[in-house]
Amino acid sequence: MRESWPKRIGHWTAARWRQHQAWLVGDVLVPLLITRALLVLIAVLAGHLPTNPNYPITEAAARGWQFTPIRWIDVWGRWDTGWYFDLILNGYYATGDIRTVQSNLAFFPLYPYLVKALLWLVPAGARSAGVILLAGAGVSNVFLTGTVILLNRLVMRLTGDAAMARRTVLYVLLFPASFFLSAMYTEAAFLFFAVAAFYAAERRAWGWACLAGAALTLTRLPGIFIAAPLALMYMRAARWRVSGIRVEAAWFLLMPAALLAFSYWQYTLTGDFLATPHAHEAWARGMSPPWEAFLQAGAAGYLTSIERALTVIFVAGSAIAVWRLPSAGYGVYALAIVVPPLFTGTLLSTLRFDLIAFPVFVLAAQWGRRSAVDTAIMAAGAMLQAFYFYAWCQFYWVA
Repeated sequence: MRESWPKRIGHWTAARWRQHQAWLVGDVLVPLLITRALLVLIAVLAGHLPTNPNYPITEAAARGWQFTPIRWIDVWGRWDTGWYFDLILNGYYATGDIRTVQSNLAFFPLYPYLVKALLWLVPAGARSAGVILLAGAGVSNVFLTGTVILLNRLVMRLTGDAAMARRTVLYVLLFPASFFLSAMYTEAAFLFFAVAAFYAAERRAWGWACLAGAALTLTRLPGIFIAAPLALMYMRAARWRVSGIRVEAAWFLLMPAALLAFSYWQYTLTGDFLATPHAHEAWARGMSPPWEAFLQAGAAGYLTSIERALTVIFVAGSAIAVWRLPSAGYGVYALAIVVPPLFTGTLLSTLRFDLIAFPVFVLAAQWGRRSAVDTAIMAAGAMLQAFYFYAWCQFYWVA
């Protein structure tokens, strides 16, 4: 007698769990849970220390919370979180000249609208600021969980080295800006779709790779750059022959189509097809020589000597990744993430840009085979993240 579908699914699930339990628990879930628990502990302890008196929302800094008095929830929302709240509650709109007046038009739709979709499950009367923030942080942590699982599997596929896969995940979780992956920000979603695109490309599942690339394009402005490394990987699989290109290459149209659709949406609202990049100018981001970002770093930002050092490390690491990782596409992706911000005249937010340049972490995991290097990376990352997160909890700008 044949088993019923529920039983067959249950047996399949149990078998898969037994197959993957060791690495999934020990190499991924335990480090994830421990690092997140330590961040919550830091948040609680930081509440006993002074807040930033220059935070734009002075009443929030004065009382010690912005969205909810429940501190372990409130700490996941600061600074740009307010823009995502605005998008969720009010949609896109302009408040003046988008080039000079800051507006939510500078932000891409996928992440905030996913949070908005989740909130449809919550009765309208219960959608308090704290509930919205909890939903936003929840979406981010779901993406983070998916990211570390896929990243472990990607590194295993590339190298077959379980220790290296474990180190890569740890280095991401301990990076100074890693707490953004649990906050109501787009970093977790962006990193998930980037890793998913590369993982699918390594499996030559080009439809899934391009679908992830299209989602990435709708997550943040640099997302469209994923098309170049995916194209390199496709052509490598086609042995660099035009005759090797198949009908599946049509999937690559998804990425420019996603960007064009969003740009047209913004055009209908503003009359400007390039509204989103133009809106970034209101944040004093314009075109300038890359050295000006370093020379002006002391004029704005926080702990700029660390930002300078990490910027140099990540640019160099991205360039090395072009040659050292199995496909040049990894290094090309990383360079496309960390280099363009150098031409905006500021190093603000570079820590968050470094965080999503995951090939540099893969490269670091190679060097981490030496115990001294491994210890140094983890110790420095953990200490800096603790300090940055304390500052973030107390309303200081950190990235």
